[in-house]
This record gives sequence, C-alpha cells and structure tokens, in this order.
Amino acid sequence: MSNKYKIALSLSFVFAVLFVLPWIGLVEQVREGDLKSGDSSIPPRLVFLFFTVFGVSILSFLVNFSWIRSLQAITGGRRWIVALISNLLFVAISAAVVVILAIVIFRVQAIAPYFLIYFFRNLLITVMVVLVTYVVDLVERLKQERIEVLQLQKRNAETELAVLRSQVDPHFLFNTLTTLGSLVRSNNSEAVAFIDHMADTYRYMLENRGLKAVPVREELSFVESYLFMMKKRFEEGLYVITNIREEFLDRTIPQFSLQIVVENAIKHNVISGKRALRIEVESDDECIIVRNNLQKKISSNGHGMGLDNLAQRYWLMAQKKIVVASDRNRFEARLPVL
Repeated sequence: MSNKYKIALSLSFVFAVLFVLPWIGLVEQVREGDLKSGDSSIPPRLVFLFFTVFGVSILSFLVNFSWIRSLQAITGGRRWIVALISNLLFVAISAAVVVILAIVIFRVQAIAPYFLIYFFRNLLITVMVVLVTYVVDLVERLKQERIEVLQLQKRNAETELAVLRSQVDPHFLFNTLTTLGSLVRSNNSEAVAFIDHMADTYRYMLENRGLKAVPVREELSFVESYLFMMKKRFEEGLYVITNIREEFLDRTIPQFSLQIVVENAIKHNVISGKRALRIEVESDDECIIVRNNLQKKISSNGHGMGLDNLAQRYWLMAQKKIVVASDRNRFEARLPVL
C-alpha cells in the first residue's frame, strides 16, 4: 500500500473519531442523568455516524486522488472548475446515500433536514480531504522533481565523462597527434590553426562542465573546432555543411548534444576518399537537424549509447524527445532547441 493510501486510511479514521467524540460526551451525560432522555438509539447512531464519516472520507480520498491524475491533461482554471463540480456532485450523492441508509435503519421521517445536515457534513469532510490531497500531491511533485534533478545531474555527468573520455581516448589522441605531426612537417600555418582548434575543444569541455544547457552559438563553435580536426584527419573523406538560422543561435541546447550526434556519425561510418561521409547540420522551425549518408562500419552496432543518454537528458530537462530516423542510405537526428 502506498503512503498516500495509508494517509487516507489514517485521516479517515481520525475524522470519524473527531465527529463522534462530541456525541460520546452527550451519551455520558445522558447516562449520568444530567439530561433526561429515553432514546435508547443513541449508541447505534454513534456507530452509524462513525462508519458514514469514515466511508465518506475514504471515498472522497479515493476520488480526489484519482482526479489529480486524470485531470493532469487539463490546464488552467478549467481543471479547478471540473474538480469543484465533481466534488459537489460527490457530496450531494453521498449525502443522499446516507439519508437512504438512515431511513432504512432508523426510520427517519424528516428527509429534507437530514439531507441538509449530511450534505454540509460531507461538504466539510470533502473540503478537508481536498486540502490534504493537494498537500500530498504537492509533496509528491516536489519529490518527483527532486528525483528528476538528480537523474539529470547523473546524465549530465555521464555525458561529460563520455565526451571527455572520447577526447582523451588513446586512439583519438594518437590520430590527432599524428595529424598534427604531418601538418607541422608540411604546413606550419595549418598546424597553428589545428592547435588553436584543439585548445578550443578542450577549453569548452573544461569551462562549461556542469552546465545543463548552452547557447546554440557556443555548442556550434565547439563542434566546428572538433570538425576542423576531423577534416584535417580525413581530408577529402569528410564533408560538413552547416546552415543554422540566425535566430537559433541564441536559443539553448543540451551541452555536447551536437557533438554527440556528429561524433556518432564519424565513429560508426566508413570514411575514405572513395567513400566520403557527408554531414549536414541545419535548422527548421523548432529543431536542429543533423543528417549523414549511411555507410556503416562492419563492427558498428546501432547508433551508440550516446544518443540514448541524450534522449533521456532531453526528457528530464524539457520533456522533449529527439527524433532519430534512418534507412539504408541516410541517418538523421532531430534535436529540439530549448
């Protein structure tokens, strides 16, 4: 049994006891002779009072807990109007049921006064229940948000580690330094530019650690530095076309998201002078699109854990989904801007 249903049972019992206690005092006064009454039906009425209050409270809790979930799709004031109307209907129906039970058990005759008494009593119970369910729902949402923040921090840390690991990977460093060595021997100006871009790449990773989202402009600059090194390594085997709309540059995107998709394309595809890899980075209304021609390596398996991790980060940060599509000739990833 979940905590909220334990709360419902406990508070329903408390409500029932609180409603019965004043009448227990009245019964004691009758027994002591302070009040003259020959009504021997008071004890059964106390039992009836206890169980009707307990039952109405339990049902009200169940109804309100279910409403909180079912009304999540309704936003604004309409949600509260629907909840108010539904609770008033519940109060009226429950009062009518209690009156029917009172007629059957105690043969009461004054139906209208009894209905009004039970209506306002059940209304008071429902108001208390609504307040409690609101607090319980608030606590649960705060707890869920805390869990999502911790999950996002974990995913961010995993992404930072994966990106840093890929950049300090022995194969990456060996290939990078080999490329740098050939540039130093053949073209000093390109070697200086290569070193500058390499420094920019590592500076971005170190300076922006821990950030959830970064401007598209900064992420794109980081990716361009990374691609500069890759193009020097693969030469005519790698073509990159970038076409991002100006208004997108100040929007934000999860850190390393573009780099993960681009690196994924380079890592999982054959790149050579005869089989060039073409990567296109462009934007539409709400997404940045990264696509490449598909020529998978024999050892390649799927699209990599990086995209799965990135998809979870997107959902935790903004409840948005990345869209990945592929066929025999093309791979495409659509990254929503935030």
